[in-house]
Amino acid sequence: MGSPRTRRASERIVGSLLGEPGRGGGAKLSNVMTIGLKFEDGADPVKATYEILHSAGLGSPEDLRCFTSVPEEPMVCVPSDRIVPTAHDKRLDKDFPFLTTALILGLCTATFYDPARPVIWTQTSLTRKVRLFSLGGFYATS
Repeated sequence: MGSPRTRRASERIVGSLLGEPGRGGGAKLSNVMTIGLKFEDGADPVKATYEILHSAGLGSPEDLRCFTSVPEEPMVCVPSDRIVPTAHDKRLDKDFPFLTTALILGLCTATFYDPARPVIWTQTSLTRKVRLFSLGGFYATS
């Protein structure tokens, strides 16, 4: 603005609304949880998860809603490679921590968690590792 083209300056601005531990700043979304599942090499995540579900005596992923609780508010999903995946011990008859994580992942898309949507287990959804951020600290609620 007003200077010769030879005296151009550029500056890269980087910021995020996602809450980062130890960093100050203005409005940040709160990190609610970080989740992921680990499957044996070569295993089909969908088939393995359904086997665990059936061994727990449940017929469908929707049945899990009666036995476990999940966050009730919609949240933003961000891919994460920094988490330690939840390992599954196949010796357990009822592995509800594993199934609860699978339920939450089944309620996530690539960018959004919605507890009102149907539970959809796909290879992609069950192998996601995500951080969930609450929108409550950013958007006003009435």
